[in-house]
Amino acid sequence: MPIPASVDTTTPDVDGFSYVLNGGGDGYIITGYSGTSKNIVIPDAHTGSAGTFNVSEIADKVFENAGITSLTMGAHIQIIGEAAFENNLLTTVDFSKDTDSLWDIKANAFNGNKLTGVLTLPTTIKQIENSAFEGNETGDGSGNHLTGVNFGQGDQSLGIGDNVFSHNALTSIALPKGTWSVGASAFAYNYLTTIDLGSALQVIGKAAFLNNKITAVTIPGTVTKIENNAFQYNQISQLDFDNANALKTIGESTFDNNLLTSVVIPDKVETIGTAAFSTNSTLTQLTLGKNVQSIGDAAFAGDSIGGNLYIPNTVATIGNTAFAGNHLAGLQLGDGSSELQTIGSAAFSGNTTLTGKLVIPDSVTFINDGAFARDTLTEVDFGKSTGTIGNDAFVSNHLTGTLTLSDGIQHVNDDAFAGNHLTGLKLGTGLVTIGNNAFAGNQVTGTLEVPDLVTTIGENAFGSNQLKALTLGKSVKTIGATAFANNQLQGTLVVPGSVTDVGASAFASNQLRGIQLNGPVNSMGNGAFSDNNLQQIQATQPITHLGDNALAGQKTLAVTVNESGNQLTGIRAAIAKQLQLQNFSLTNPMIFMLNGTQVTYDPVTDALTLPAGFSGNRLVLSLASGTTGDATDHSGNYGVAALTLDWSTPNHGSGTTSPTTPTNPIKPTISTEPAQPATPTTAATPGQSASQPKPTKRSPKKVPSRQVKQHQTRGMAVKHTGRRAGFKLTDPVNFSSERQKMSTPAWSYTHQSAVVKRGAKVDGQVTQEQTQLPQTYERPNYWSAIGATLLTVLAGLGLGARRQHR
Repeated sequence: MPIPASVDTTTPDVDGFSYVLNGGGDGYIITGYSGTSKNIVIPDAHTGSAGTFNVSEIADKVFENAGITSLTMGAHIQIIGEAAFENNLLTTVDFSKDTDSLWDIKANAFNGNKLTGVLTLPTTIKQIENSAFEGNETGDGSGNHLTGVNFGQGDQSLGIGDNVFSHNALTSIALPKGTWSVGASAFAYNYLTTIDLGSALQVIGKAAFLNNKITAVTIPGTVTKIENNAFQYNQISQLDFDNANALKTIGESTFDNNLLTSVVIPDKVETIGTAAFSTNSTLTQLTLGKNVQSIGDAAFAGDSIGGNLYIPNTVATIGNTAFAGNHLAGLQLGDGSSELQTIGSAAFSGNTTLTGKLVIPDSVTFINDGAFARDTLTEVDFGKSTGTIGNDAFVSNHLTGTLTLSDGIQHVNDDAFAGNHLTGLKLGTGLVTIGNNAFAGNQVTGTLEVPDLVTTIGENAFGSNQLKALTLGKSVKTIGATAFANNQLQGTLVVPGSVTDVGASAFASNQLRGIQLNGPVNSMGNGAFSDNNLQQIQATQPITHLGDNALAGQKTLAVTVNESGNQLTGIRAAIAKQLQLQNFSLTNPMIFMLNGTQVTYDPVTDALTLPAGFSGNRLVLSLASGTTGDATDHSGNYGVAALTLDWSTPNHGSGTTSPTTPTNPIKPTISTEPAQPATPTTAATPGQSASQPKPTKRSPKKVPSRQVKQHQTRGMAVKHTGRRAGFKLTDPVNFSSERQKMSTPAWSYTHQSAVVKRGAKVDGQVTQEQTQLPQTYERPNYWSAIGATLLTVLAGLGLGARRQHR
């Protein structure tokens, strides 16, 4: 500290001390030391030219680095200056003579010494400034190593600065009753087991008692704020807030990593900081005060809080992971007049015993990512809440029955309700976006109505449910990959004119009978409507880009064609007519397969050549139309696993006749019941009628193989292998808990991808890829029987004539 103006300056006395008269002219200040003694005794008084006065003060740095080993303080010293005795070899300081004068010890006054044992200070002390007796944080024995501090029995007002006694070896401390402030890290890194905080303390500084061994703490009624880390890393099992009627703020990590078993937060507390009580694995009981407004991130994370937790109406914010990883059995968010607005990410995640019904207050606007992930909730009531439901908010719970979202909820983000057991779903009218996997992996059945404000339906949003019918709102623009894959959608799906993009496999593996696109769809992704049973395909405008296999793998289709000799004609036209194609076309190549062998088809004449030796008037084979892969023509891409071709059989023996109309033509239908393939009347060898001899074998025509092409989607991989068969969706999305994102404590989940494969789906069940057998049907004909008889008679007459000729 600066030396005040003086009226008397002396030369060093015989002991080597230099003095200056203080500003009041009533005492001397020691300003220097030139002596050689290492055992210093501060004089009680000094006689100078101005007279004899008490020695009342030691100036800054007077004895710094002087090598002194012992010190006896004078009887009248009031102030010890900054760093006055810093970096010496002192092991003890004797204040016994100074019983009624010393009131201020400045910063670093005794820092860097080797003080040991118990330090006894005068009861008159009012202020000990920063690092005055600080030890060495390296712990190598080079600094102070006090085991105790005796403040006497006085009730003096005392302020203790930052780091004053940190890094010593204190085992217990009793502050004077009048102590009003304990600074940051004041007693940190000691061995304290017991403490007495007096009765006037107002502020407990940051890390004030950090990293000790304290087992019990009583907070005085005068304390208004406990700052960050104040009691972190102790062994506190008993925390008494009973008289803490003035406490408003509990700082970050204040009681983190202790052994608390029960906590009752005082009613005046408004803020509970981040990680304030986290990692108390023994904490099983918690009662929150009625005026708490904010609960910080991880405030009680990693504890063992059980039973039913009541969150007071005054709480507006619950931070990220605030109660994650506990053992809550029930949760009540206010009593009907809650002010809660935000529930943080993973706030209650990992409470595997948290079950029953959860009522979300009307005031809530944000339920953030993973807020209730991996709990066991069975029901959620959203009341009139608004805003956003974050990623994974309710993933992997036990939600059952029908979930109703309030009209004020605008966004349901990725995986929000994935992996539950919901059987019904009602979306609110204010909903705008539905994220990836939002409702995937449930058991939602019946009809789903997508509200008119929804613009985006994410990838796999409703995948792997049991939906029967779907109504899309008039504002939907984008339908993500696998959005409705692996459901049980039936009938005709009407896609509104607002839709511009339909993602890969968006409606794969359903039971749709028809699609009607009412707008200018820019893109229909790979396999978008694969593995259905489409009998009608219509669009008001051509699709700009139709992806590979977009309409492949349909279950069945039956058409009537014409026969001409060994050919069936009008194939493409018949299929187009049956499907009522509008702004779609069946494009080349059209590949017809019979038992793994390609059947010859001429796209110019629209004629299919029957296999050699084939007879009958019904043939069942597979069809793939359109190109895939890197080819430039992506239009078409239609396929059906069981295409039934019917035609009428000409009368035998009557010469060449034109094809006749079958007696029972198959008419177009959009019934919601899937059509079943016809069954052969008798067991027949593939490719021939039951009544005909086995045809001569023909070498199968080889079909060029196509390079496998992968199409990745969120939560599902769509695999294409050319255009030779249909699609099949297998392995519904599996939601597990493996992803680690949060640090206190960790909480996570991931998805295992489902795979779209080729095959057939019957009555909602995915089957192995089947080899289709040809199916024939020959109608009995009266005239053909007469013709056969006449041929026999004529043959006999011819034989007789030849014999007579011979």
